Amino acid sequence: MNSLVAALQPLPIAARPRAGDTVDSYIQKLARANHLRPSYLRRLLLTNPHALYGGSVDLDRLGTVANRDPDTLRRVLQPPRRRAVPVGSTHPRAGRRLRRQADRPELFAAIRELAHGEELSIRSLAERFKVHRRTVRQALTTPIPPPRKKHAYPAPRLDPLRVVIDTMLAGAPTMPAGHVWDRLLDEHDVIASYSTVRKYLAEHRPVTSCSPPHHRTDAPEPEGPRDRRR
Repeated sequence: MNSLVAALQPLPIAARPRAGDTVDSYIQKLARANHLRPSYLRRLLLTNPHALYGGSVDLDRLGTVANRDPDTLRRVLQPPRRRAVPVGSTHPRAGRRLRRQADRPELFAAIRELAHGEELSIRSLAERFKVHRRTVRQALTTPIPPPRKKHAYPAPRLDPLRVVIDTMLAGAPTMPAGHVWDRLLDEHDVIASYSTVRKYLAEHRPVTSCSPPHHRTDAPEPEGPRDRRR
């Protein structure tokens, strides 16, 4: 057993994990039952003990403090993982996944070269390269791939607390994202990822005006050309 896990002790009050609980919601339930700050307990259970914020929770450590079987926690708290497509598979998703990782300019050049060399339809080219027909049309239109669109992902968990966060920032505009994340978890029971909070602060933190550098007014004026005449 890991020495860090062995150093932990079961908490006095146990909390039973329920179906639908996430790792963070169960830690919050366990912390509240034992009169601990959820952010403090979560930080003790991180896989990387040197991480301050965010990071993944070690379920072996969580099982120790919760006095629960870690395998039971894995089965109840963690959703089933999506089955990965092995490299070289004939599954239709395999080629597309590898194609997304490939260099798109090279892909466009290969599509254009094959289209000029052989009279193939757009559907045939899409099947040959295992890409969408829209990608083939783009490659035949221009040799330069268009930039990827940046999708804006909303943070619905933070919607009810935007006023609270803005109030925090109004009192302390330079408050670190980790402190905001801790206060949301401890004072408002908001379970949101650290990256979500950090992204929100990056977009909504008030801009503080920096005072211009102070220039000395008593500095001696630059000397003019010396008169060499005696």
